[in-house]
Amino acid sequence: MDSLFNNKAPVIRYDAAQTVQLNGAIFGHVTATDPNYNKLNLTVTSAPSNGTVTFNQDGTFTYVPNPQTLVAGGQDSFVVTANDTKGDPLGLNGLFGGRHTASVKVTVNTVAQTSVVATEQQISTEQRAMAIINSGALSAAQSAVEAAWLSMQQQTFADAGGVDAKNLALLHSSVGEFAMYAAETAVNIADAQAGKPSFFWVATPPHTLDGQYAAGSRILYDNPDNLYRVAFINPNRTYVIDGKVNGVMPADVNITVQVGQVGGAATVITGDTLQVNPDGTFQIEAGNDASRAGTPNYLYLPPGASGILVRNTISDWNTQQGLTMNITQTSNESVRLTQTQITNTALGIMKQGETAFPQAWFPLANKVPVNQLSQPANQGSTTLQTQMQSVGHFQLTNNQALVITVDPGTAKFFNIPITNDWGVSVDYVNSPGSLNNAQAIANPDGTYTFVVSPTDPGVANWVSTGGLNQGTIYARFQNLDPNATTNPTVTTQVVSLSDLRKALPTSTVWYTPAQRAQEIAERQSGYTLRTAPSVSLTLTDQDM
Repeated sequence: MDSLFNNKAPVIRYDAAQTVQLNGAIFGHVTATDPNYNKLNLTVTSAPSNGTVTFNQDGTFTYVPNPQTLVAGGQDSFVVTANDTKGDPLGLNGLFGGRHTASVKVTVNTVAQTSVVATEQQISTEQRAMAIINSGALSAAQSAVEAAWLSMQQQTFADAGGVDAKNLALLHSSVGEFAMYAAETAVNIADAQAGKPSFFWVATPPHTLDGQYAAGSRILYDNPDNLYRVAFINPNRTYVIDGKVNGVMPADVNITVQVGQVGGAATVITGDTLQVNPDGTFQIEAGNDASRAGTPNYLYLPPGASGILVRNTISDWNTQQGLTMNITQTSNESVRLTQTQITNTALGIMKQGETAFPQAWFPLANKVPVNQLSQPANQGSTTLQTQMQSVGHFQLTNNQALVITVDPGTAKFFNIPITNDWGVSVDYVNSPGSLNNAQAIANPDGTYTFVVSPTDPGVANWVSTGGLNQGTIYARFQNLDPNATTNPTVTTQVVSLSDLRKALPTSTVWYTPAQRAQEIAERQSGYTLRTAPSVSLTLTDQDM
């Protein structure tokens, strides 16, 4: 009866000392109790100014700083209020006086993050590659690649009426990104021949690094969840790779020796087999000593080995950071290439872009009819044999959506990324141009339902086509149980937006505009985490 006359306010506390920053996210806890033992409802009544916060009823919260705060560091705050009327729906407690709410100010301090890709070698590689591009030395080769790609993709999209106007308009810029990849590769090969190898960041959107513009280098169905780096090498030399795990291991790590024109996988070290010291550092040796093949932290370089490809698959963009990676040649051989030789190397790669690359990759999207996806399997990809892929092409009107239902099976990671007709990703930073299983909301039975469409249908699991009505999908399934007896599965269905609710599970989560804005803000901060502090995206019509 005491609560009827004198309801006591809830008690709410916040201990900043218990807050932990994990790369680009801060995790904390607010405790709240009610003297009258009423159930409490906890809400954020004053939002943070420099980031977003997700608050749970158990008092736990995740704060994500905006890109500017992530790069520079800084302080932010928000207010949490506890209300006991949830446990008193009739309003009887405190009928004759008393308080129902209590609030606490939560202050969080972001420690500035540094970049694993904005290295001196990366800046130099991009500057020299852009010099090759700007010289016009690859222009004729680009025109030849454009003709070859168009001819091949007209066949892929024959059941959709051929390549549409929007994608035709993207052909030149997409081949331009392949040209940037060719120029960067040629520069990196020259450095490796001179005894100064380095890992360079590849498959990137157009961006500015240390004030220097660099064209994009997205190719071959680039994965928005991957941080790709490549170091070209000579199989007759020896190397040491020094690295560091930054806070938490990415969802999937593959350090692979590549051979052949299109980069077939030879030997690989995964996150499970990589031996890491207690402080997160590690060292890998690479060489052609066949007797050490398969031993811990040794990369065997067989005859024909050309490069070391590092894939860091990042499922939680705000907490997982790529590995720090540096490579040093430990043998003495060196050959210095002239600028003419470097340019000729780039031209040779452009020639491969006419034949070997598109013949190996483009037909993957043409194995099933339009608006279908192949069942997950190793689709012939030679670069990562530890994953399965589900590939296809789509054709949608502005009023249609492709509903994709995924049973991930034993895959600990999978995603649905959108690429244009030329295998180049759409904008995945300022729009959900991809979703992985850590970002998406699962159905109660463990499956996932995604809605792919040019416009936002309001579904939490919306995958944006970047405004394209036509394009490709190259879904990945990784970290699979090698002893599994069944594979992941996918099903697809084209529906009109007006019928979308009827086609989706009743448990489907729908987003308000504010929730979509928070999703985008956290994607922007998550991408900044990979590249801070020196990289900013420079989006073009390609990405809109």
